[in-house]
Amino acid sequence: MLLFLGLPLLVNSINEYHSNAPLQVRSADMSALAIEDCAMTCNKFKSSSTSTPQDALVILTEAGFNTVRLRVWVNPSADHYEGNLSYVVSLAKRAQSAGLSVWVDFHLSDWWADPGKQNKPSAWAMFDFDTLSLAVANHVTSALQAIGAVSNVSIVQVGNEITSGTLWPETGQECADSGAVYVDHCNSNWNALGILISSGIKAARLTIPTALIAVHTDLGNRGINAARDSIDWYKTFISALPPTIDFDIIALSYYMMWNASGPTGEETLSTSLRTQFPNKHVLMAETSYPWQGNNPPPGEYAATPEGQCQFWTDTITIASGSGWLGVSWWGAEYAGQYGMVNSLFDENYIALPALLNGWKQ
Repeated sequence: MLLFLGLPLLVNSINEYHSNAPLQVRSADMSALAIEDCAMTCNKFKSSSTSTPQDALVILTEAGFNTVRLRVWVNPSADHYEGNLSYVVSLAKRAQSAGLSVWVDFHLSDWWADPGKQNKPSAWAMFDFDTLSLAVANHVTSALQAIGAVSNVSIVQVGNEITSGTLWPETGQECADSGAVYVDHCNSNWNALGILISSGIKAARLTIPTALIAVHTDLGNRGINAARDSIDWYKTFISALPPTIDFDIIALSYYMMWNASGPTGEETLSTSLRTQFPNKHVLMAETSYPWQGNNPPPGEYAATPEGQCQFWTDTITIASGSGWLGVSWWGAEYAGQYGMVNSLFDENYIALPALLNGWKQ
């Protein structure tokens, strides 16, 4: 069993965050930082055009962020090392030095997991259900032991955007040997999904009992139907969990480019979910907005540094006033590389206004 290393703890009182309150989780996903800083052998990032390059995580801390979200893959290929455990541990150690707590995002896959793909790790491909469930528990336990030994793990997310379940069956396998839902003929497979995720939850509770547990979907992207669809999904999921297993956070992706209603829809979504699930926090696990480009999401924000900053400050302001536990920016580290213009650094690795000013309202 591991405990925090001395950074502030997230409180577990739900009622504290059902009124206007500062956002407790002020997060950015920086999982691919090694791709941008020479496999952690150089510092390219700067807070201004005239400042000295420094660790991007320190820049986040100085700007008011308090949490870094890091994804963990099971056995990624060598060219996707940014998700392997040894790399995540080294980055978590840097986060500790920078004064950031760590939000561990388990994809339960060897690569990206999202609503369109939830592939089993290759080593788990033909496991039967009981062995698969045990593999989830062992993976979560060993990863958290390593990450928790060097950092303050404040949130554990078991599965990434599991709207369509997780650990989908291989060709020829039965649904019962997977955690798929809403995929092919696996619609009635909720109990299997509940058992697999609960296996990870139980392992996380035993390893780092002070961490909050998040269950993450992309249902914030459903526009005017986000609240309805989220309520339906989480009701069904909760009913599939074993009676002794629970989680703390309803975590949602919320991107305007994928039909989320933007800051104007945050209050309705949060209020609806907190009313329906009074014992759960609501957390914006992923959001972002472009700082350049010709095709911004429809709405009032320009795809400029100023427009991105206005989007972020509006997101923070409305979330603070409507009971969200926190918000997290996805892809903050990409620095305009690989066509990723939703980063919080420009192509010269200089911090954008959204990063510098979002938490200074």
